[in-house]
Amino acid sequence: MGKAGLTSSLFHRIMALNKVFIKLRKLIYAKAHKHYFMHKHQ
Repeated sequence: MGKAGLTSSLFHRIMALNKVFIKLRKLIYAKAHKHYFMHKHQ
């Protein structure tokens, strides 16, 4: 039972990190896109 609980908490931690990673990646993509768009317009 202890092992299953540990695996579960580890899984939840990975899922939480994954959500943060996706948010960061979207933010980086948005910034890069805006930067590229501005350069293209000039």
